[in-house]
Amino acid sequence: MVITSRESPTMKGFYNTFVFVMPMQGHMDAINAFYDEKRNDLSLTLGLSVFLSVIAVIIVTFFVLNYLIRKRITEPIDLLASEAKEVMECNLDVDIKVHEGGEFQGLERAFKEMVTSIQRFIERSIREE
Repeated sequence: MVITSRESPTMKGFYNTFVFVMPMQGHMDAINAFYDEKRNDLSLTLGLSVFLSVIAVIIVTFFVLNYLIRKRITEPIDLLASEAKEVMECNLDVDIKVHEGGEFQGLERAFKEMVTSIQRFIERSIREE
């Protein structure tokens, strides 16, 4: 509904008021189309934000787990392997470090005891000769 008021052309100082009833479907369609477009844009933006957030969390989790695995598992194994290589090259004076509370504490302790036993065996053999 549209209401307009105009001064009467025949009677000065008087205003004629006109009421028009116009179909609003065209305006409602335009409003709905605008609303749908903005909702789709917002849905796309929200979906993209969620996707990028998930990717960021996955990447951060990957690097944190990579660091923890390297620090807690790979480095102790590499250290023990290098010490074992020295023992294989007949160097029994290698200092085997036992990391207390580590995952490989038992293995490190057993390897250290084995090297100590070999050293004692060699010392006894030398004394007997």
